Amino acid sequence: MESKYGELAIFDVSPKEHQDFSKNVCKILDIKLGNCEVKKFDDGETDIEINDSVRGKNVFVFQSYVPPIGERKYELEQFLDAAGAGGCANRMNVIMPYLFGQRGDRQTRARQPVPAGIVAKDLMNQANSALCVDVHNKGIQTFYNLLGIRFEHLEFSYLVASLLIERLKTDDNVFIGTADGGGVKRARSLRDIVAHEYERNGKQMILPLAVADKHRPAANVAEIHAIIGDVKGKDGFIIDDIGDSLGTLKNAARAYKKEGVNKLVALLCHPVLSHKAEQNLKEIFDENLFDAIYFGNTVPLKPFVKDFDKIKIIPLEPFVAEAIRRIHLDISISGLHEYEKIMTVYGGQIKLL
Repeated sequence: MESKYGELAIFDVSPKEHQDFSKNVCKILDIKLGNCEVKKFDDGETDIEINDSVRGKNVFVFQSYVPPIGERKYELEQFLDAAGAGGCANRMNVIMPYLFGQRGDRQTRARQPVPAGIVAKDLMNQANSALCVDVHNKGIQTFYNLLGIRFEHLEFSYLVASLLIERLKTDDNVFIGTADGGGVKRARSLRDIVAHEYERNGKQMILPLAVADKHRPAANVAEIHAIIGDVKGKDGFIIDDIGDSLGTLKNAARAYKKEGVNKLVALLCHPVLSHKAEQNLKEIFDENLFDAIYFGNTVPLKPFVKDFDKIKIIPLEPFVAEAIRRIHLDISISGLHEYEKIMTVYGGQIKLL
């Protein structure tokens, strides 16, 4: 591809075993993933070796959310310096499908760091833009914009809206729910996407919302006190951004079931899946709390995910590939915030992995 930025080059500094996402993106764009090696000296220091010329090119570099996160961030920063200052690349664009530091977007106690701001500051003077999917709080983009880094954000809600719209063709006795109060904006966004698509076709569909009222008596402990909304006899689509331990999701599902919900489906973008997730998934499916759980693939999937046939994966590679194409060619990215245009990217239908 050619543009005023020069040729497009895509690299990945993630561990080799976690580069399937970037390889799939390159396949969609019909280009080859750049040759880059992340080496370690005996003392543990990192050495980045870029084996393809990047001079004058528009460089995009992937980094996956794979612990230890500090090591991943350091590798990314070294690549940016090697390709930018060292390799004379024209523009440097960072792609973190799961944005590092995003859960720490503000101070909630004294002497607390703000990881989202730290990550943004560490990219200053190295990256021209950052691309991520379904950021935890949209206000995070302010950190980047104030530092002169163009922040591009793709929303998972547009993809899962297709699942909901398909379901509504046969039954509209459904609601959109949350696992806690923090998910209300996300649930409203999904409702608005569905409503807009119906309006575009001359119809009306305003789905009801339900909220699980969560309380945290201690760190990593979540209790659901009540379900706000009329859910009895209905099927629910519970949307959230991050699937970590899945304890909140499990407890919310139990509360919804007590209120007489018929069936539940979970829609989660980022399958972080920390150490308690496997056990919580076993309990979720043993208790028949969810008929299905849909994950995005922004984070490399843990091996145990394959053990649960009710877990479905929504591929994000077409979404990200189209964003790269538009950014590279200086085409407006606003079309990737319109349901019908995103569905065009996916050929009219989301094909699950």
